Amino acid sequence: MTPTRDEPTRDEMLAAARAIWGSENKALSRGNKIRFGNNGSKSLDLSKLAWFDHEAGSGGGYVALFRAANMPLPMQRRRR
Repeated sequence: MTPTRDEPTRDEMLAAARAIWGSENKALSRGNKIRFGNNGSKSLDLSKLAWFDHEAGSGGGYVALFRAANMPLPMQRRRR
């Protein structure tokens, strides 16, 4: 998927997720579905620009992910 101007890139999504959860669990990650945590309970779907925390039972889109990481949204950075 090629991001539009207002959508984050793969690298931006990974940076936000890593800021919250640390390094990805490479053994449990496959393609666009990146897992975090020892058991992969945190999931990032790069094709859908969405995340889910199975331990907390919550998730959302990239806006919520960037806010949780305390990072400006990609479109805000690009417009500066």
